[in-house]
Amino acid sequence: MEGNLKQAEHHYIEGGAWNYAVDMYRAHDMWDESLRVAKSNGTKKELGEVAIKIAEIMGTDRGTQFLIKNGLIEAAIDFEAN
Repeated sequence: MEGNLKQAEHHYIEGGAWNYAVDMYRAHDMWDESLRVAKSNGTKKELGEVAIKIAEIMGTDRGTQFLIKNGLIEAAIDFEAN
C-alpha cells in the first residue's frame, strides 16, 4: 500500500495537484507525509493552512505540539488563537 501512495503522490504532483496528495495522506492519518508534500510544493500560506487542518484533527494539545515540532510557530499561534 505504501508504494501505491508514493506512486499516487508522484502522479498528483506531476499533474500540478499536490493538494490531492496532501488530502490522500491526511485520509490515511499520515500527518508527516501530508505536511512534507505541502512543504515541498505549497506556498508558506498554503503550508500553514494544511498544518492547521491537520492540527484541528489532532485536537488542541496534540495539534499545537505537532505544529511546534515541525517549526510552524506562526501556524501554532494562529491555531491557538482560534
